[in-house]
Amino acid sequence: PAAAEALRAWHRRGGTLPGGLLRPAEAGYARRVLHMDKLGRYSVAVMVWAPFQGTAVHDHAQLWCTELCYQGQLLVQDFLRVGEDPEQGLVHLERGANYTQPAGACEVIVPPQELHSLMNTSDDTAVTVHVYGGPMDSCHMYEQVEGTAYRPKRQGLCYHSDWAQGWDDWDWGAADRPLISTEGEPAEGEYFI
Repeated sequence: PAAAEALRAWHRRGGTLPGGLLRPAEAGYARRVLHMDKLGRYSVAVMVWAPFQGTAVHDHAQLWCTELCYQGQLLVQDFLRVGEDPEQGLVHLERGANYTQPAGACEVIVPPQELHSLMNTSDDTAVTVHVYGGPMDSCHMYEQVEGTAYRPKRQGLCYHSDWAQGWDDWDWGAADRPLISTEGEPAEGEYFI
């Protein structure tokens, strides 16, 4: 909740992000690192969602997370883990709350209730700021097999690094330059979450 209050207050005060962070990606939504704590205690990412881009059902690798909708709005679909079938390698998920997250609103995710999907259902670009309780470099994505049965698959995560030119409009007096941990496009088998 402290991260959520800090993000909300920053947004209410008119907090801004470097312009280079705000560009959608051509394929899928953009996931860009804003800051990585040198001690691994937290990380901050900015995600940009072109119209109708979204995620698969995914977890947050047992990390707490606060997600602020900076611009636009997202449709959030929460999921609850209600059982598993280890012999088949399946888990059973039920849909939970389904709501619109408008600009200025935060979603707080605390394990074990950490499953959701996100979707920009509008005709405008949406931007979200995510604070994780550590570096989120992998997660599980859940593919629906039938009914409530889903197959989890661990996925490595990457950051887009095409926004360096965005530093030209960044207020250098307001923040330290973040550390960029990963460059380039995702390797085979890696996804942006």
